[in-house]
Amino acid sequence: MDVVLDDRTGQVSIAQVKQAVDAGQAVTRSQKFKIVAGSSLRDGASTGDTLYFGSRESQTMLRVYDKRLELDQKGRDEAKDYGVRWELELKQDRAQACAKALLTLPPEDWREFLVGVLRPYVDFRETSREDEPWGKYRAPLLPWWESLTEGFKRCRLVLEKVKQTIDDVCQWLADSVSAMLALAYFHRGEQYLQQLIYTGTKKWNGKHVGMMHETRNQRPYVLRHT
Repeated sequence: MDVVLDDRTGQVSIAQVKQAVDAGQAVTRSQKFKIVAGSSLRDGASTGDTLYFGSRESQTMLRVYDKRLELDQKGRDEAKDYGVRWELELKQDRAQACAKALLTLPPEDWREFLVGVLRPYVDFRETSREDEPWGKYRAPLLPWWESLTEGFKRCRLVLEKVKQTIDDVCQWLADSVSAMLALAYFHRGEQYLQQLIYTGTKKWNGKHVGMMHETRNQRPYVLRHT
């Protein structure tokens, strides 16, 4: 899931962001930062630098680049409608959590929410590389960053792990493999399915054993007076 926020008024340049990173003013959970210079294959004209925070292997990565310049070099008339783009790439659980959150919000609240998601990943503060981590996170925001993010607060994407139950497993079997099981039954017979089940028990790990114990130990809740 790609979340894009365009600075259409040109409040912050790519050069400002690079300068802040060089000065150690980028407070981020990312461990990697790189700059990729872009150019046109047609005439060699620069399409600007792209700043990367994070890696493609992680669930979150940020790209910052001049979308207006990129489209202008392509001769696109709509280039003026864009600006410096802050593009947050979310994957897997974080993408799912963000999408579910957006579904609960009216579109007019999306910008505030998404800026809130961006800010815990990277903030720009009046700090330096030499400062202690706790001091960096408490330092004041750089004025241009506070203005760009409109004073929106940070927010966290909470990734809840849903515990799978035996009922969930049975439903998955019914939905996904019941047709194949029926074919196996009519082709190989009931004894084959029993052998398949026996073989499956030999592949159980701690999760499977735990699910069996939970089912066997279920009992009504009893209030005990002390």
